[in-house]
Amino acid sequence: MTRLRPCKRFAWLAGLALAAGMLALPSAAQAQQASLAGSAVARCLSSVAEPKRPVYPEDELREKVSGLVHAEFTFDGPDRAPSMKFGVDDNDDMVDAVRAYGKQLRVPCMAAGGAPVTLRQVFDFVPNDGRKVAWTAPRDAADDARRDEAACIVRPPVSLIKYPYLDVLQHRDGKVLLKLTFVAPDQPPRSEVRYVEDVFTDHERIVHATDAYVQAMRMPCQHGGPVEVNFTFEFTTGWWQKDRHVLKDLPLVQFLGAVKPIPAGSAFFDTTRMKCPFDVRLTLEQPFDPNRIDELDEDVPARHAFLDWLAGLKLELGPKPRVDLLDQTMLIHVPCGTIDL
Repeated sequence: MTRLRPCKRFAWLAGLALAAGMLALPSAAQAQQASLAGSAVARCLSSVAEPKRPVYPEDELREKVSGLVHAEFTFDGPDRAPSMKFGVDDNDDMVDAVRAYGKQLRVPCMAAGGAPVTLRQVFDFVPNDGRKVAWTAPRDAADDARRDEAACIVRPPVSLIKYPYLDVLQHRDGKVLLKLTFVAPDQPPRSEVRYVEDVFTDHERIVHATDAYVQAMRMPCQHGGPVEVNFTFEFTTGWWQKDRHVLKDLPLVQFLGAVKPIPAGSAFFDTTRMKCPFDVRLTLEQPFDPNRIDELDEDVPARHAFLDWLAGLKLELGPKPRVDLLDQTMLIHVPCGTIDL
């Protein structure tokens, strides 16, 4: 079995290929694929006291018993501990460990007196040194419905996006990232600017170019609360030669060497339990949301905590967001071995 260690950290360019070429397209403005914005309540889940993570039960650790605990936490107020449900076949002692952890959880950003919030997590107990119980990222139970609603967005013609003539004349290519909040099926979304590339000296002008398109958008299948969607607009003149950064497929060890420092003692994964070797696809969405990680062959539950951990790692991309890399994908090749960090 190979013991995986990140290689010596290197500049972020080692994880990216720099490709230059003359764009052949005429000047154009394109509406990119929409993606569901991360759940605000899932992001603000926090622990108010110890334990900050479930403690491995001593008997199970001594006997080297592993197991998964499927937890559902329901919060009915921002300052209240959740009610909890667990899988019927989950190990009782491991459930008790997660229950002790769950009593400390709060969702301080949820509205007082509002509808209850349900978050789901899976906790992976692996009998290593006992410090590193892993878990999946919290999932908002309402996200499944929101994802289905986001899939039915009706888009207007791209001709409604008016590329400002001055930006075309001065060969300004770049992206604008908006957060769109749909509140009713027959109404346009509210729009909030998340990022505009610095190449556009007049941010208000380039954002205004998207107004007519956004006002014509609808989400006809919406039936619940507000749905937040990230939406990227790409403006391309195609008249000049520019450098374009491209994500490059990497082995896991090189990927770990290209991310920001990982706290010592924070992770332990054994990929031999995950039907290794395997490839996963990363779609870059940071720094605005965690990166999306997709399995390519089959859904293996033993991988879930590991994949969520990968999604939370941040590539070393420099001081400013690299919006030209947003929505790009790369493959990460995962071998058999252990990750002990």
